Amino acid sequence: MQANGFQIVEDEKTGDTVHRSRCVLHGFRRECLAGLCLADNPRYGIAFSGDGSFMMNPQILIDAIEHRAQGMIVIFDNRRMAAITGLQLAQYKTEFRTNDHVAVDYQKLASSVSGVLAVSGGVDAEIAARRV
Repeated sequence: MQANGFQIVEDEKTGDTVHRSRCVLHGFRRECLAGLCLADNPRYGIAFSGDGSFMMNPQILIDAIEHRAQGMIVIFDNRRMAAITGLQLAQYKTEFRTNDHVAVDYQKLASSVSGVLAVSGGVDAEIAARRV
């Protein structure tokens, strides 16, 4: 997940990007967004999150509205625990139950929270490009 974010981010000045630096704290990036509203000079933040990490704490949507945080959560939905799969393959040369067949409509989920504007970026790059 972190690698995806770094590939699309270009900082204008040092300190623009905050990342978890290999520390496994699922959900931490989104809570950083809520913390932005406490700053003396709040900035608009963007948090990149995998679908699995997001589902560990979707409460952040409610917290962000309650505390008037300004930001965006970008959810990358690949319907699998890719980080866990990587560890399984590295250690055991096989994956076990890290792919799911249960579809979640994250746009509808986020839209159910009053005050959240939820939009879809598409299901793949080709479809997303046609929408622009």
